Amino acid sequence: MKKAVVGILNRVPVVLIVIGEALVIYLATAVAKLAFTQLDPLYSVWYRVGFMAVLLLLWRRPWNKAKRAQLFHRDARSWGLVVLLGCSLVLMNTLFYVAISNMDMGIAVSIEFLGPLSVAVITGKSWRERVGIGIAAVGVVLLAGISLANPSGNGTFLYGLIAILIGGSMWGMYIITGRRVAAGGNSLDNLCIAVTIGWLVQSLFLGVPAVAHVVHPKADATWALEPGGSLKLLALLFVKILAGVAGAGEAQTDSTRFTDVAPGSWYAPYVAWAVEHGVTTGTSAATFAPDDTITREQMAAMIYRYASSAGVTLPKTRDAVRFSDASGFSGWAIEAIDALTRAGILDGVGAGRFAPQESATREQACKMLALLLQIIEEA
Repeated sequence: MKKAVVGILNRVPVVLIVIGEALVIYLATAVAKLAFTQLDPLYSVWYRVGFMAVLLLLWRRPWNKAKRAQLFHRDARSWGLVVLLGCSLVLMNTLFYVAISNMDMGIAVSIEFLGPLSVAVITGKSWRERVGIGIAAVGVVLLAGISLANPSGNGTFLYGLIAILIGGSMWGMYIITGRRVAAGGNSLDNLCIAVTIGWLVQSLFLGVPAVAHVVHPKADATWALEPGGSLKLLALLFVKILAGVAGAGEAQTDSTRFTDVAPGSWYAPYVAWAVEHGVTTGTSAATFAPDDTITREQMAAMIYRYASSAGVTLPKTRDAVRFSDASGFSGWAIEAIDALTRAGILDGVGAGRFAPQESATREQACKMLALLLQIIEEA
């Protein structure tokens, strides 16, 4: 399957790939700006990079004996490239988040492309390539100039412009170092190590305040200030992650049959996507219960239904597990729990129990998603 996908991508025109990349960046940015209403940008990006590092570590497992010798026994120059790759990635993301909190999102995305455009000009092999890229770069500069002459954002546009220019240069640095690291082989494993190093460096400056601002949200936050706000968001965050994995992002509409999901709310498109793809059926024919926490059996059912809708055949790497509290399973969750435990995606909580009605944790969700992605990758 992986070879087939790579073969298709190799035949896709570069222009379409660039357009697709731009759409993904713009969608991700739009979602990120929603988080800024509850958490400051610098702290949001710390969680973003942190989750990226955790998922990569669970997926690539660089500590495996077969990988350790090649990944951790390297010379100083090789380590320097990996560290530079990780730090440039972290700075690129951090400054981009700072920029879009101080300037228009579309302008920020456009200006940031100066980084890769500069790399393309330097590495271009023909004068036609360089002229074309140069014209594009002039357009970006003019866009920045017009925006600077007519700034928005209560006088903070200049801060955003400085941040995005530095962030764009870090994007260029990331491309250059990424090529050199990838040339040595094991590109994904090296990226995993680089992201982890970059996040650890970032944590020295942002880790403690980022955690503190989630425990004690900022004064102008809304639903994050409610009791158990982070747990209430877990179910919706979980569905959003699945939507991103599927490449769908959002449904084409935010209208659902649920009376407690208001059209126009920030989470409505993701609920609509989940219903459309059979990932969730709600808590009843008319309700979704967006403020409720997600239970372990509900999470299992969502993962299983998503895998089925995506055409993924789950392997049977284990024997069936007989949980002592199986009598407490809901009928609609029995098949999902059995399939996921057999596939090694899901485990009990100890002492032979599954605890179907207990709330799922963020670490459990990350582990399940990472293992599911690994199965899809190896299919």
